[in-house]
Amino acid sequence: MSRIPIFSTLLGVMLLLATPALADHKTALQRTVYVPVYSHVFSGNKAHPFYLAATMAIRNIDPKHSVTLHSADYFDSDGTLIEHHLPEPITLPPMGSHFLFVREHDKTGGPGASFLIKWSGKASMNHPLIEAILIGSSGGQGISFICPGREIQQPGN
Repeated sequence: MSRIPIFSTLLGVMLLLATPALADHKTALQRTVYVPVYSHVFSGNKAHPFYLAATMAIRNIDPKHSVTLHSADYFDSDGTLIEHHLPEPITLPPMGSHFLFVREHDKTGGPGASFLIKWSGKASMNHPLIEAILIGSSGGQGISFICPGREIQQPGN
């Protein structure tokens, strides 16, 4: 019995078994989302700071597929990393959500603070909804608004 047909058969079986794994790898999607998060805005003629609390909302809006959050990094107005908000990746189930919070009087971010959120999932899935909800109150006056995230290009995406 020749070894060549056995080798060819084994190679063919190995390729058939590996094809689904290769297909899954090719359908994987990795993205980075930039989200503006203002620690404060200015008000009045003298540009008084109006401090804001920020809730980062990351919602998996896909009813069938999970999404993995790899990082949620908080940057100040100068682009300096302040904090890694996710110590390790987490998986959001279909229709699941995750929230991060920056306190109202946390001034470290400045008026140009931002988050970079890195996530992955299947290429055919709905992309997660990522936005910051900002709210503050002072002297009987309140302010609130939403800042939507925007996908950006990153090396490796």
